[in-house]
Amino acid sequence: MTSQIVFLTRFVPHYRVPLLRRLHAELGWIVATSAEEGAQGLKLATEDEPFIRRFPFRFPRPGDPFTTIVPVGQILKETGASAIVSEFGLRMSSTYGLLARRRLGGVPVMFWTHGFNSSRGETSMKDKALQGAARLLLRQADGCVCYSEPGLERLAQVMPRDRLFVAHNTMDLAPLQASAARLGRLEVPGGPHLLSVGRMLADKDFPLLIRAFRRFRAQCAPDATLTLVGDGPDMPAVRAAAGDGVGIRLLGSIYDEEILAREFMSADLFVYAGAVGLAANHALAFGLPVMIFEQTPQGPLHSPEDVYVVPGVSGVRVKPYTQEGLVAAMAEFFTRHPNPRAAFGAKIAEFVEENLSLDRMVRDFSAVTTFLNGRV
Repeated sequence: MTSQIVFLTRFVPHYRVPLLRRLHAELGWIVATSAEEGAQGLKLATEDEPFIRRFPFRFPRPGDPFTTIVPVGQILKETGASAIVSEFGLRMSSTYGLLARRRLGGVPVMFWTHGFNSSRGETSMKDKALQGAARLLLRQADGCVCYSEPGLERLAQVMPRDRLFVAHNTMDLAPLQASAARLGRLEVPGGPHLLSVGRMLADKDFPLLIRAFRRFRAQCAPDATLTLVGDGPDMPAVRAAAGDGVGIRLLGSIYDEEILAREFMSADLFVYAGAVGLAANHALAFGLPVMIFEQTPQGPLHSPEDVYVVPGVSGVRVKPYTQEGLVAAMAEFFTRHPNPRAAFGAKIAEFVEENLSLDRMVRDFSAVTTFLNGRV
């Protein structure tokens, strides 16, 4: 029997639509999501798509997109789901509702998840409780889809490997690569040109990046430029850190990929001082090396995409997690690589093709589909 797989998620970001469109066309998946809008500044998919079904999710805490009451019964009934792949969250009612139904003979349930995060540690009672709860819940599922191999290794501590899958998290990079090929390298006066793109949230620590850049510019590269693209609740702190703004461009939110492409193709280095996610994929699509802090319990808690920053292949991982460490890393990087694109370009292109194409992600989910078809 072929299953009707339903992907359950709070929101559908605009960058996720190409993947979901292909999962629907090639594997028959449909999506159950909220009819609400607004999720920490994410640009969401708002146009009607045949594979998106919207339901009355409730968010009882104003400004909190994580605490979610999900109408699981209605979703199962109206979609005819015979298997569910759900976003995992300790504050999503669906996590508990789906598992309870599964114990009573309900449809197979898989979670698409980072898994419990060992880098957080378990020093406080709160950490111990949250980590323990995540492990307990995840092991009750039929299986899990992880974002990366390190995530799979963590989950393998609590459930059999044959129930675990990796779907490298990415977006449709082909249009970005086409823009890169069309534009070619765009030279800008002076140099080097550093770029960072993302929502202005505290955990991304753009003020730290700005302070480090200003030191780097004063000490090593008086003609250097830092461009920041994005907006969000931390923007007042970003503007304060920028001070007189010399050498710093704050462009606000830009979703037009043609405009963004010009920024990426004029940059020499993509750099983050805080938690990086799919922004790394975005930069790599344009052949741009990425610099981030190493992930440690004391440093920024990255999303799983940090594993795509491979030293010497796609970028640089910085230690220690200090402003001085970032300044020193910038100075060393441009001393060793006066032409970063020439140094990294071929290696980045090969890495992206092997690991971050949308085709690869669809193939990964095809294996999930086969697994679930065998459990229906």
